[in-house]
Amino acid sequence: MNRPNQPNFNPYPPQNLYPYPVPPPRANALAAFKLALRFLTRIPVRLKPGDDTPLNRRLATVFYPLVGGVIGLCLICVLFFTYYFNLFNAGGAIAVAAWMLLTGGLHFDGLMDVFDGFFYAGPPERRLEIMKDVHHGTYAILGAIVFIFLKIRLIEYFQMSVLLFAAAYARWAALKIVQDEPVVNPNGMAARLKNELHPKAISYGAILPGLALLWILFSDVRWSGLAYYRGFAGMGLRQGLIEVIRLILWVLRIFILIKLPGWLGKTARRYIGGINGDVLGAAIELSEVAVLMILKITPEFFISELPAVSFLSAI
Repeated sequence: MNRPNQPNFNPYPPQNLYPYPVPPPRANALAAFKLALRFLTRIPVRLKPGDDTPLNRRLATVFYPLVGGVIGLCLICVLFFTYYFNLFNAGGAIAVAAWMLLTGGLHFDGLMDVFDGFFYAGPPERRLEIMKDVHHGTYAILGAIVFIFLKIRLIEYFQMSVLLFAAAYARWAALKIVQDEPVVNPNGMAARLKNELHPKAISYGAILPGLALLWILFSDVRWSGLAYYRGFAGMGLRQGLIEVIRLILWVLRIFILIKLPGWLGKTARRYIGGINGDVLGAAIELSEVAVLMILKITPEFFISELPAVSFLSAI
């Protein structure tokens, strides 16, 4: 109490400059996006003092698929560069090199550790020790060579929208795995990410991959939609088979894309009992390649390659 008869009496008491309760701190969306960009890529980002806060790191998980979209846009620019200078034969290799430079090889290093650990025929504890070793073994080297070659062969200069979707979807799949699977190291990167995961990260993060997938779907069926409108009667057997196979393929693609994070998470749980940072990096790399593979297969492949379908289409 500030009374005259008190020994600590102050005739000039401090005024209350804030008559209303101070509002709680809120996350900064721009700072959260820069944190996500700095964590997932090697793109130089300048952070202001006070940007790296728990609230901003929590919101940053929502922007992980958007960072994948930024990576996809950079790869599209690289492929436009190869197209402009007629570097068609080297386009895939240049795009994969740019892909690794953008991410700093962070996810690829996790993939190599997973190759070493998961292919070891031993207990989960020993697999985890192998994955923590900084040296890579035979499985990691062979798996890396096959994986890079596969990725180069799958990338082509005309698959612009596919690259955008693959990079964004892979980051969303990693978030889904973090949400659903247990962690093996309570002090590791996966545990920290699980604690910081935003409650809306999965739903909001699916917006960009969903829009990119709709873009690919529209590009694939915009001409076949006219065929559906006219009816199958005037198409001929070959075109009718192509449209039926196209529909079946899209149903299978969507089913695989929905189930893929669960499959990867269950595999990690079976081999090492849960997930860690290496598993998440490998999940991003494997999800990107899975997208390229399932979207590479077209209805024309079945018409031209399968003998039975080729015979029927020739009737």
